[in-house]
Amino acid sequence: MKHILFDEIIHKSKATSTMKIAESYIRNQTKFGNFLVVADEQSGGRGRGKNIWHSPAGGLWMTAALQNLNVGANLTLFVGVCIRRALALTAPDVLLKWPNDIYYGNRKLSGILTNALTHHHYHVIGIGINTNVENFPPELNAISLSKITGKPVDNEAVTISIFDQVAAELPNYIQNGLMPYIEDFRSHHLLNGKVVTLDTGFQEFTGQVKGVSSKGALLMELKDGMIQPFFSGTIIAVR
Repeated sequence: MKHILFDEIIHKSKATSTMKIAESYIRNQTKFGNFLVVADEQSGGRGRGKNIWHSPAGGLWMTAALQNLNVGANLTLFVGVCIRRALALTAPDVLLKWPNDIYYGNRKLSGILTNALTHHHYHVIGIGINTNVENFPPELNAISLSKITGKPVDNEAVTISIFDQVAAELPNYIQNGLMPYIEDFRSHHLLNGKVVTLDTGFQEFTGQVKGVSSKGALLMELKDGMIQPFFSGTIIAVR
């Protein structure tokens, strides 16, 4: 597979984590330019915080490394919009869940993890999609794209579709930030109007979701009636 966005695409049959591999290449200066690491399966896929991403054979597990990308802290939301647009070509009802997930109904389909290696002038974007995963651990509330569509999914075609979206929109995002994409995010946001509990790592907050700000913050109306923006955190309950 080739794509105009990448100077090199590295394929691994098995990997601990495509993000760890990409970051190792960058820190050891063994890869340069934009590159993509794709694995058929991962034994130690990373989620947010200390979470492990279940990533068996059949799914789409990859990390994009983009060099000299002058963007802000809301890269995850921008990439989420691009992925949702690509997946919606196959499954029109997919929704975004702030800050880094894509859902179908109330079940998780895809996750995104970004990291800035500032000293090396790189951003890495980890993407996991349950494309053809047949079975999930019972504790996971997940679904695969093949289950949604009722037929096998071409992982290469999905990859190309995603990065076609990213490549087409990246100049606009670099120039104008999240603003051109925020209405897309808002109109396809799973949490609109729902009461959620957010764990910031220091304190938990419960309130009704009132939207997402133009800078990518989750807006929550707390018990005192105040609408508070949150730029980071993990949703641990939805009611």
